[in-house]
This record gives sequence, C-alpha cells and structure tokens, in this order.
Amino acid sequence: MTTASALELPAAMDPFRPENLADPYPFYERLRACGPVAHLPGRDTWFVSTYASVSQVLRNYREFVSGLGSSYHRVSESGFRFPFIDNDPPEHTRIRRSVQRHFGKGPMAELRPKVRADIERLAAPALAAGTVDVVEAFSRTIPNLTIRHVTGIPAPDARTMAGWADAAFHVVGPEPDPEYVALIMESLE
Repeated sequence: MTTASALELPAAMDPFRPENLADPYPFYERLRACGPVAHLPGRDTWFVSTYASVSQVLRNYREFVSGLGSSYHRVSESGFRFPFIDNDPPEHTRIRRSVQRHFGKGPMAELRPKVRADIERLAAPALAAGTVDVVEAFSRTIPNLTIRHVTGIPAPDARTMAGWADAAFHVVGPEPDPEYVALIMESLE
C-alpha cells in the first residue's frame, strides 16, 4: 500500500500525543473508524487497526518484517530486541518452541486449578466487602501469580510487574521517558 491509497491521519491522531497516551481507547476507536490501514505522515508511520488486517500482517512475515523492530525505533537504532515480536522465522519459531511446551493442553489443565484457587482467594474479601476494584484486585495480581506457577520463579510484587509491563510499552515510542527506560533495565537485572 502507498500513502496515496491509504487514509492520511491528521497530527491529532498521533498515538504518542499526551492525551492519546493518557487515555488510548478513544484514539483506538477513531483509528479503527479510519479503516484497516492508515498513515501518519508526520511520523511516517503506518497503523494497522482491525483484527483482520493485523492478523494478515502478522502472518505475512516476508512482506511485513518484524525482525527490523516492532517499536517506533528500529532494532539497529535502539539496540533492543523483544524476543518474540522482534523476530521472524526461523528465529521466532526457535524461541516460540522453547516455551511452547509450557502452554499446551496438559500444562494449562494443570495450571487451571491453581489460578482458580488464586482467584477465589482474592475474590473472598471482595465478596465479603460487597465491592472491589477489579483492576487492583485481579488485573495486576493474577498475571504475577500465574507467572510464578508457570515458571516456578517468584516474581516481584504485582505493582512492580505492572510497572515493568507499562514501561515496556512506553519505551517503544519516539521519545522514551528515562524513567521507563530505567524500569526496563531494572526488569532485566
């Protein structure tokens, strides 16, 4: 696709603008309304926003090369490569195979009662209180506990894990915040 055949986005549709970073969901909705592919000329960046188009791009690694980098900066510029998303076959396949055995039917069946027990334990105080902040009670805690079950490695507390995950997103932009870069470095130690 060329810039002549794709919708050209206005500068307000820059996902890295503070208002779009602070609350990205209205941005995502506007982006999907623009069609499956759009171009932001100010950043010379292409956006693929619908499930069907994203699926098509991810499956066509010969034309849409992830190995150059999936963030705003190329791997050659940043020196950082996310293990899964910044690799194409055969390297991506090799990395995926190394962890795939942990996510098959058997391991997931074994994991299910452990995660259910974690959820029930976390839900008990909420049920007793009659109210709960779901994000605080579950969204940050369950991934952390699940990582412990899958890897056997005790991860830091849920807030630290959430901070690292947030930082991973924030360092892929055009002007990475030094605070998030420091968090990424901390997570790799």
